[in-house]
Amino acid sequence: MKNRFLIVIIAFFCVVFYSVSQPLKIDMQSVFKGDYKVQVYQTDMGGGGYITGIVQDKTNPDVLYARSDVAGVFKSVDGGKSWIPRNGGLDKMSDHYCHSMALDPFDNQSLLRATGDVRDFRFIGRIHKSTDGGKSWYLVKSGLDYYGNGPTRQFGELICYNPNKKGEVAAGSYSKGIWLSKDGGETWKYSGLSGDRISCVKFDNNRIYVGTISDKAMFKGDLDKNRIKEKLAELQDFPRNKTGRLYMSDDGGKHWQVLFESDKAALYELVIADNGNTVLFASQPGVYRSTDGGRSFSIVEDLPHQLKYRTLVQSDLNPDVLYAAEEFPTKYPVTIYKSEDKGASWLPISPNCKPENMFEFPKEWHGRRPEKIGSAVSHILPDCKDPNKLYISNWWGVTITYDAGKNFYGHQFKGIGIICCETLIKHPTLDGVWACGVCDHAPALSFDDSKSYKMAPITVGPGRTASFSMRDPELLLFAAQRKGQYMRLYKSKDMGKTGHIVWEQKGQNFLQDIKEDPLVPGRFWAYMEGNIDTNVDGEIPAGIYVSNDFGEEWEKVNNPCWGNIETLPAEEFKIDKDLTPIVNYQHKNGCGTGQMMALDSQKKDVIYVGEWTEGIFRSDDAGKNWERVDKKLPFDKKKNSVLSLLYTDPDKSGVVYAGFWNGGLWKSEDYGESWSQVKPRGLKKYNASSFSISRDNSGRPLMVLACSNHPLGDTPTRLFISTDIDGKEWTDIYDASLGCLCWISVVSDAKKQRIHAATAGSGIFYFDIFK
Repeated sequence: MKNRFLIVIIAFFCVVFYSVSQPLKIDMQSVFKGDYKVQVYQTDMGGGGYITGIVQDKTNPDVLYARSDVAGVFKSVDGGKSWIPRNGGLDKMSDHYCHSMALDPFDNQSLLRATGDVRDFRFIGRIHKSTDGGKSWYLVKSGLDYYGNGPTRQFGELICYNPNKKGEVAAGSYSKGIWLSKDGGETWKYSGLSGDRISCVKFDNNRIYVGTISDKAMFKGDLDKNRIKEKLAELQDFPRNKTGRLYMSDDGGKHWQVLFESDKAALYELVIADNGNTVLFASQPGVYRSTDGGRSFSIVEDLPHQLKYRTLVQSDLNPDVLYAAEEFPTKYPVTIYKSEDKGASWLPISPNCKPENMFEFPKEWHGRRPEKIGSAVSHILPDCKDPNKLYISNWWGVTITYDAGKNFYGHQFKGIGIICCETLIKHPTLDGVWACGVCDHAPALSFDDSKSYKMAPITVGPGRTASFSMRDPELLLFAAQRKGQYMRLYKSKDMGKTGHIVWEQKGQNFLQDIKEDPLVPGRFWAYMEGNIDTNVDGEIPAGIYVSNDFGEEWEKVNNPCWGNIETLPAEEFKIDKDLTPIVNYQHKNGCGTGQMMALDSQKKDVIYVGEWTEGIFRSDDAGKNWERVDKKLPFDKKKNSVLSLLYTDPDKSGVVYAGFWNGGLWKSEDYGESWSQVKPRGLKKYNASSFSISRDNSGRPLMVLACSNHPLGDTPTRLFISTDIDGKEWTDIYDASLGCLCWISVVSDAKKQRIHAATAGSGIFYFDIFK
C-alpha cells in the first residue's frame, strides 16, 4: 500500500513540477578537458540576486542587459521575457558583484561593467569591457573600489558614455574618484574627486555631472557620529563623507564646480533636462528639483517623501516624461510615479493595481501580490520605442508593463529569478529526485534529475538546509529560518506538499546542517550555529543535536571539545561576514551550509563535526565523548586558512576529507588520526569549497573538487575531477565561459557520469562527462 502511495506522490510531482523549458546548454570555449569531453548545462534554476539596473540596445530594443549584485550580467534577446547569463572571461568572485553597467551608444556590441566587493575592510574594484554583446569580457582597469553588493548597489550608474562624443566615457568609483577614457574604456585617466562616496555619473551636453552621498544619508534618521561609525562598520566601511554633493564639470573633468551640498544629501540618481537648467535627484527621503541649473533645490511635494527613492529616470521618447519609485510601498501597492512636466507634478501610474492585473508571476514565492512589484524598485527603464512600455527591476527580477501601468507581466522571471543556493542534495533511493536549499524561498525540488526545479508547494522559507530519508522516501526535513528572527524545522511526509513544525526557536541561532544517520533507522543529526550559552527567551543553545524518531523530537548531545568559545563560529565576524556570506553585512546569506558535519557510512555512532577556526572533532559513541582529530591540518586564521568542509567517503569506513579556505583538501584514512594533502595537478594552495564522491556499478569513482575564488582567498576558480581508484590524477574541467562561479555545493553521480553544482547567485548547473 505504501509503495502505491509513493508512486502516486511521485507521479503527482512529476506533473506539477514538469517544465517545458530545457536546460540552457553553455557555449563553452572548449569542450575537451584533458582526456574528457565535457558539456555544461544551466538548469532552469537560474541565477539572479537583486537586479539592480537595466540598459537597452536602442538599435535593437528587444536586446536588454540587466546587472545583479551577485550574479553579474544577464542578457535578453526577446524583450525581457527570458534572460541568459553573460559573464564569460571573469576570474574573480567580486567580478560578479556588478555595481554599474553601460552600453556604448555608438557600438551596440560594446559594453563596460564595474564590479567589486569588500572583505576585511579591503575594497576591490575593476572595470571590464565586452566587444561581443556581453558574451566575453576582458579587464581594462583595476585598482579601483566598487561595492556591487553594498549599500549603494541599487542607485544610479557609475559608468556613463558621452552620447555626443564617440569613445568618451566617465566612470566614478566608490571612493577613488572619477576616471575618464577617450578610447571607449580601453585606457583610463584619473580626473579628481577622490575621497567622495560617488553614487551616480551622467553626461548632458558634454558636461559631466556627479552625485555623492554623505555618511548620514546612508542611513535612515538623524544619527550621531558614533552611531554612524557603528553602522558603517556593519557594512565594512569607514566614515568618509560629511557632505553629499552635486558636482559639474564643463571642461572634460579638469575642474569641478559644486552645484549643491548638504550633510543630509544622498544623490542616488540624476535627471538633467532643459540644457542643464532643470536638475532632479532621487534621495533619502524624497525627490529634489532645481530649476536654476542646480544652484538651489526644493523637495517635490507631489511625491510622498517619508522614504528613500531608489530610481529617477527620463524617457528617451519624451524628455518631459520622468518616472520615480519609492523604496517600499506607502500609499499605493505599486509606488511608481510619472511626471509629464519635467518633474513639477507627479501621479501614480497604477493606484489601483490588483491581483487580476498581474500575469505570469511565480506563484510559489512571488504570487499575485501587487506590493511585490512596488517593493525595492531599483530601476525603471522606459522603452526606447514604445511609450507605454516600462521595465521594472527589483529583488525578484524584471517586471514589464505594456500598457503604462494597467497590467504587469513577470514572464516567470525566466533565467533571472532570485536564487542563491545553499545545500544541494540527491535523494538516496529515488532516481532523479533532488532538493536545493535556497536563502530566500522554500526548498526547490527536481524530479527530472536536476534539469528543472520548482519551489516546494509548502511555500515557507527560507528553506536553507534540507535532508531526505533513505528509509522513508516521502520524508523531507528542512529548516526555514531568518537569522535573528526565527528557526523552524519542518517535517514533510509528502515531499514538501504539506508539512508541520517539529522544532521552533527565536533569536540568532539557526541550523546550518541536517543529515540522516546512515546506520541507525530514524536517527537524524543537526548542527546549530549561534550562541552556545543563551539567555534569550526561546533560543536554543548552539551545538550538535540528535533525533531518534525521524525528526519529531530533538536532544542536544555533549559539546565537542572546542574550548572556551561563546559562539559558533568562534570567529563570527571572520566567518559570518567575511568568508561565507554573499552579502558582507548579512549573517550567513547564501553561505553554503551543510558541510561541517559528516557521518561514517560503515561504522555505527561515528560522527565528525568541524569548527571553522578551532578544529575537527570525532565522537565514536554518538556524541557522548569527543576527541580532537586535526593534527597537522592547516588551521591558521591569520592567513584565512579556515575549515570549509568535512566529507566522509560513502563506501569506505574511516576515510574522511577536510577542506580549507587557502589550505586545500586533506584526506585521512584512519578516522582523522593522520592526514595528507590532496594536491590536484601539484597544487598546494587553493580554496576547497565543496567535495563529493560516488561510484559506478563497477566501483570506479567519480570524485569532484570545487574550488571557488574569494577576495580573502584569491586562488582561481576550478572544478577538478578524478576517476582513478586512488584519486591521484585530476583534471580541471572548468571553462572560462562560465565566468567566476561561486561554488556552494557539488554532488557527483558516477553511474550517469554527471556532476551537479549549486552556486551562490548563479543557480544550478550540471556537467556531463564523457571519457
